[in-house]
Amino acid sequence: MEQTEKTILPIFTTNYDRVLTVAVEGLGYELVDGFKNERRRRFFNPETYQNGKPKEMHLFHLHGAINWRRTKDGRIEWLTTGERVSKSSKIYSENVLIPLGSHQYPYEEPFKTCHDYLRTYLEKAKICIIVGYTFRNEPINFIFKEALKGNKNLNLIRIAPDKGVLDSIFPEATSLWENPMRFGENETLEYLWKQFGEIAVKQMKAKSAQAKEN
Repeated sequence: MEQTEKTILPIFTTNYDRVLTVAVEGLGYELVDGFKNERRRRFFNPETYQNGKPKEMHLFHLHGAINWRRTKDGRIEWLTTGERVSKSSKIYSENVLIPLGSHQYPYEEPFKTCHDYLRTYLEKAKICIIVGYTFRNEPINFIFKEALKGNKNLNLIRIAPDKGVLDSIFPEATSLWENPMRFGENETLEYLWKQFGEIAVKQMKAKSAQAKEN
């Protein structure tokens, strides 16, 4: 996980929350999340992921985020609130999310771009660290299967859940491991927590304290 000055670190998540965004803000890297500022508003623009610079972290929400909205004219906007879109809204038509348990294929933006980048990175990567993903989503599973077939240098480091837990809740995932697997040890998980978890907590505490002062 040590990122050099010359590399871009891609992070893919199926979670809707902003925990990773908060964590990355404290690491000293520039976060690229697919949105571009336009007159004090932020709209989804796939071009933001192109021509990355050193010390950037590229974040992809494969299933959308609680603060993404689709405007009446079809654009995807990033907001600070995570509330549901009201039926009476004159600006927004819907929250931009793939529902839990859905096997919806990512034909529409912004999901298509996020899944395309997952495919592209896995085709060239040597290591992919998996934290918490249980392989319950068919479109994502398909991308992993194809990557493992085509990229013989790809190794998956699964930190959680462990193999026993994963096999018990989703035995079909066993078919994914066509390449030799390397399983993450507790030390790796502890390191990741120190890098991201503690920073996220500190950031949230600081914001909470600042809000109380104001």
